[in-house]
Amino acid sequence: MSNVAPVLTPDDMAAVATLVYERSGIRLTEMKTALVNARLQKRVRAHGFSTFGAYLTHVRHDPSGVEQLAMVDAITTNKTSFFRESDHFQFLADKIVPALLSRGASSIAGWSAGCATGEEPYSIVMTLLDALQGRGGCAIDMLASDVSATALATAVRGAYAIEGVQDVAHDTLRRYFERGVGEQEGLARVRLAVRRLVGFDQANLLEPRRLARPRDFIWCRNTLMYFDRAARQRAVASLMANLAPQGYLFVSHAENLSGLDHALDRVAPATG
Repeated sequence: MSNVAPVLTPDDMAAVATLVYERSGIRLTEMKTALVNARLQKRVRAHGFSTFGAYLTHVRHDPSGVEQLAMVDAITTNKTSFFRESDHFQFLADKIVPALLSRGASSIAGWSAGCATGEEPYSIVMTLLDALQGRGGCAIDMLASDVSATALATAVRGAYAIEGVQDVAHDTLRRYFERGVGEQEGLARVRLAVRRLVGFDQANLLEPRRLARPRDFIWCRNTLMYFDRAARQRAVASLMANLAPQGYLFVSHAENLSGLDHALDRVAPATG
C-alpha cells in the first residue's frame, strides 16, 4: 500500500455526506471537508485502500452495514465534558427535583439523548444524588443513548483521562470517582454506585421509539445543531413522545427550537 495519504475529493465528500445523512440525519457541508479527511484516513488505510473512492465503494457494498456505522462513528463522535453548561445542573437540582418531590414522586426518570461518551448522564446522576440526600425512598431511573457504539463503549466503562475531570469539584471527585486500576491505571473512573444507575442504549434519535416510562426530563444538547430542519423536527417529535406532562427538555446554549412544531414553553435560557 502506498505511503501517500489519500485525498478526499469533492465527489468523495459528497458521497460521504450522503451516507452520513442517511445513517444519522447529520448534514455535512463542504466546510467539514478537512475534518472528514482527517477522521477517515485511519479507516481508509485500515482496509488497505489507497483512495477514498475505493473505500467508499467498500462501504456501500458492505451488506452488514458495519463499516458504514464505523465511518459515521469516526466522523460524528464529539467531545463533551462533565457538568458542561453548569446552569442546567443547577436548574435540575433547584427546580426540577423539588417540584417532583412535592408531587410525591417515588422515582425520577431522565434521558440523556445523544450522550456521547457518558459524561453528561453521569453528571446528571451525581446531581440527582446530591439533591436527593436525606430524601430516602426516591429512586433514579436514568437512560442514556447514542448512535455511536464506540462512544457508548467508553460510557459504559466510565473511565476517563485525568485531564477530563480536572474541572470537577474536589468534593464531587472524592464522592463519585475512584482511581482506575489494572488496564485503567492513570484514569479516573466513575464509581459503581453511579454507573449502575445509568442504562446505556444504542439508538438513533431519528427513529421513533416509545419508552416504557415517560421521562421527567430529557437532555438533548449539542446534537440538534448538526441536523437540518427536517431531521430536527423528527428528533424533537421522538423526544416529545417520551416526555412526561410537565416534563423538561434541555438543549444547549447554541441551540433552540425555533421554526419547529412542538408543545413546549420556554422557561429558562440555556445559560444564565
